[in-house]
Amino acid sequence: MFWSLVLLAEVLLIFRPIFGCGTDVSGAPSTSAQFQITFQPPLIFTYPPSITTYTTGQSINNASASNRLISELNSAVSTALKSNSISLISAPMLSVSGFSGLAATVEAGANCTADKNYIQYSGTLIYQCSGASSGSTEAPTTQAVQTSTDGGDGAEGDTTISATTSASASGTFTKILVQQSMQVSANSTQSLYLAQWQEIAKSVQIALEAKNMVFLDDISVNI
Repeated sequence: MFWSLVLLAEVLLIFRPIFGCGTDVSGAPSTSAQFQITFQPPLIFTYPPSITTYTTGQSINNASASNRLISELNSAVSTALKSNSISLISAPMLSVSGFSGLAATVEAGANCTADKNYIQYSGTLIYQCSGASSGSTEAPTTQAVQTSTDGGDGAEGDTTISATTSASASGTFTKILVQQSMQVSANSTQSLYLAQWQEIAKSVQIALEAKNMVFLDDISVNI
């Protein structure tokens, strides 16, 4: 009887919702959550089509880019748990769907010199060049970012291409806004309230922004 009570207590400890001082415990508890992320990738989540087109900061291939993504996500979640005073026996297990590293030849500057090349600003792929014309682009602000609702899977996982037009003194061409999306599933041995999962998402977004990932929308959370 005694050992049965001990075992029951251990089970309750594992599955009870976790909260620390000042933690928001609103919403339903769940041991899993899905994070939907729409973003423009940093160079570390891209790779060159060939070694001769490698740009400093890129991964060497798709597998390396994917591994780097998982590593950065795990690190961001670990930081999020600490910053939100959430104590777990072990960190949630993460799985990613819809992501593939972007094969990208990156321009040396802000000018398009070849069709399908990419332009980066501060370590983030922002535009893809389209057409034979060339011209310089201006670094976008958050307010200037426009995305399309057009569907369709691109060649790189769930990468989609959203067109917008631009003009410069040296010519007119089409700028292509790069947009990728992925879903990250988190599974924990202990329940967390919806509000806690949402706080984790906010902290993860801040951590990934520090790695030059540009978010086109806040991370959405479903449990």
